[in-house]
Amino acid sequence: MQTKLLLLAASLAFAPTFATAGTVQFTGEIVASTCDTSSGADNLTVNLTPVDAGALSAEGQTAGHHVLPIKLTCTSASGRKVAVKFTSANFADPVTGHLKPDTTSTATNVQLAIYNTEGEVQQFNAAPTASSWKDTTNGDIALDHTVAYYATGPAGEGTIRANATFDVVYQ
Repeated sequence: MQTKLLLLAASLAFAPTFATAGTVQFTGEIVASTCDTSSGADNLTVNLTPVDAGALSAEGQTAGHHVLPIKLTCTSASGRKVAVKFTSANFADPVTGHLKPDTTSTATNVQLAIYNTEGEVQQFNAAPTASSWKDTTNGDIALDHTVAYYATGPAGEGTIRANATFDVVYQ
């Protein structure tokens, strides 16, 4: 009898179990080409001004704010909103949302922060902030941002170099 009970218990232990199932609904929209980066604006090089390490002596301090000019030419975008999303597969810091320097950089405890035109932080690998969206009209539009050094601790002297991608996104 005990053998039968053991066999029954063992068979129940290996009985299949099912996790809760759900449904995913996808929605989307195909739109006409609406805005393109203006001539020469798709690959940018931003040369940041050198700053004194003392200006970045504590976590959270920023210095060296510099305009990051992103210009678009919109041909059939009336009635839409447009913004820029910044991404970096390898160097986005998931804690601060800022851009970490690449491995050739020699400065320490420094990242790069990007701010929209309203001065709000635009985190890497995240959707644009609500105030980042701008109404489009046919013609040229500027989605200028600002980039600054951001201290993650007392900054150590050296160079900083980083790369990121930006995508033009629509609402």
